[in-house]
Amino acid sequence: MVDTQTDSPTISNKTLVLAMLLAGACSYLLPILSVSSPRMTSLHADFAGRSDISALNDKIEWLTQKRAIDNLTSTEKTALDKELETATNFLIDQLDTPQQALPFQRSSPQTLPPFPAELDYDVFDKSQSVPRLFISRMPALDKEDAQRRKQQFIQIMLPLILKVNDEISTHKQVIMTALKSGNEDVLDAFARKYGLSKLQQSREQRRLSLQIRVQPIPVEIALAQAAVESGWGQSRFTHEGNALFGQWVWDVSKGIKPAQASNSRAAVRAFPDLISSVRSYMTNLNTHHAYEAFRKRRSELHLSGDIDVSGLQLVPFLYRYAETGSEYVETLTQMIKQNELHKLASRKLPSGGVS
Repeated sequence: MVDTQTDSPTISNKTLVLAMLLAGACSYLLPILSVSSPRMTSLHADFAGRSDISALNDKIEWLTQKRAIDNLTSTEKTALDKELETATNFLIDQLDTPQQALPFQRSSPQTLPPFPAELDYDVFDKSQSVPRLFISRMPALDKEDAQRRKQQFIQIMLPLILKVNDEISTHKQVIMTALKSGNEDVLDAFARKYGLSKLQQSREQRRLSLQIRVQPIPVEIALAQAAVESGWGQSRFTHEGNALFGQWVWDVSKGIKPAQASNSRAAVRAFPDLISSVRSYMTNLNTHHAYEAFRKRRSELHLSGDIDVSGLQLVPFLYRYAETGSEYVETLTQMIKQNELHKLASRKLPSGGVS
């Protein structure tokens, strides 16, 4: 074993205090100068604003994969089962905790961070892995080259969309395990999370409803809607409030008011980071009554044997997402076809195990 220990430099108390004071002063001066504080990026699964539920999802997924390994001893299986039970109970606690709207600090569009070099990959080349890089704020995209700008937008959005879909797939996996073991506490927790009332449905109805609701959103649909609603990442709602999907909120303190709005209480919902916007959008499609037909058709396609459901088959059921209805459906359809987004339907994130 090589000894890599090195002597640590000593820092005087006076120097340490001065550094702390300077850091505190910067935190107050940055907003005044319209400069956004640095936001964390990561090549792995951790990022600014990452939820406890997401971390537990990763842990359960990792434990489940490990539990499926052949040749485990009975002692190892028992230990893994205990860890799985503990993680699942923690997940129930998190699911039952009321989710408050996270605060956001309006960012300045004049101080967009630079485009990360690590995200400059070929999204259509399946020999290249999609990087596990989940950035918290939309960076400055190419202003001169429209095609390059679109490419950068997809490079940013694809890891975020795949990550949240992986979270939903983990929810689905935990629900299936709970169904097999008869763990009603877990099922009740997920039913609450996915907007199902215990009083309005029988146990069998809730089981079927969960199987219909807890499904990933086709990648091409999420990309197309993000592109349409955010203007390929150029809207001020995206720059100032990380809003990618044009979701409305009826509390102006939780969003950004449009220049022209028919309702004085209406605002575009803002988020503390980009992935929170993706999560909210997918939860909306998976729970709101306006998209019941969308979910039903998606389930039918899954039951027919389509593992990777085609987004183009589901787009017609999103006519209620915008006031323009059928015109909006046509816009999404053309967006997917013209930019070949359907070719990204099978893209996956490389595994990022949790230790």
